[in-house]
Amino acid sequence: METSNRTTYICGICNTKPDQLSHHNAHLNSKTHKEQKIICEYEIRRYMIEFLFLQDKEYWNIYLQNEYFEERMSTEDISVVHNCIFQDWIVKKSFDIEKKYRLKNPFDSEWWINKYKEITHKNCDINDKIDKILFLDWKIKYLIQEAETIQKTVRRLKHFDEEIINKINKNELTQSDLLKKLIDELCFSEGVQCVHNQITDNPNTTLNRHKICNVNKTNIDYLIYQNFKDKKIICKDVETEVIQLGESRKSKRPMWFIVGENATHDQVGKVTNMFKTYIVDLLKTTTLDENTKNKLISIFGKCSPTNIIHLRELFREN
Repeated sequence: METSNRTTYICGICNTKPDQLSHHNAHLNSKTHKEQKIICEYEIRRYMIEFLFLQDKEYWNIYLQNEYFEERMSTEDISVVHNCIFQDWIVKKSFDIEKKYRLKNPFDSEWWINKYKEITHKNCDINDKIDKILFLDWKIKYLIQEAETIQKTVRRLKHFDEEIINKINKNELTQSDLLKKLIDELCFSEGVQCVHNQITDNPNTTLNRHKICNVNKTNIDYLIYQNFKDKKIICKDVETEVIQLGESRKSKRPMWFIVGENATHDQVGKVTNMFKTYIVDLLKTTTLDENTKNKLISIFGKCSPTNIIHLRELFREN
């Protein structure tokens, strides 16, 4: 299952999702996008509560209330009509616009004021009417600009079935289910005799004849992930520095940590022991013979990063 990370460039204004940056940039320069941007800004100014300050009060009272009453009259569910007052309708409209255009507005007013000063190099007294108008006008354009390019990278799994991992994340697969899967799919065959190995070209090549089946290891990894996914064990890339011949070289390497222990070094040995102890105790509850149990436990071997290298994908810190 060799797949790579996939990056999508989302335009929240038009809801386009190309996976190539050049296509996304071409879209941003298109007539369609520029027209939709105008509509987006209009709806932000018209409906979002925070920006109603920019509208004339007479406009707010007449036009929005007219729209509210028209929508009420066209609603078939009478109970919804009578329970929805004008203020609630405005709140819902405001929320709908944020959702429609994927506008990210999670920060408090102080953060926005500081951002405004940082970008425009202008001071802002929010109690001053002119300053507030300038600030809100800038914020609308900033929100639209941020929504134009939303970069979303999906980390694709290389060694695991994504459907199984999704079910584990949703708690749709229990420890019992995964243990049964391990036992039902046990395989100690190697090379061309193993039905799980993908044989390429000449089956008699050295590579094919000595291929090791990874089904047991993968199923054990599923069990480990199911048991430890909520227990604050993470693998993250840490920048390290090595000095060779007087030259400093920096690189990143994956390290395992147990959250809460405040360790400054790689805890791969401790983490591997935790995983191994869990599997040993779990296998004791089965009716497998001792020889089979020992073969499964031997998968861990010595406590080293190579024994749990595939699990990095599942426990890697986002």
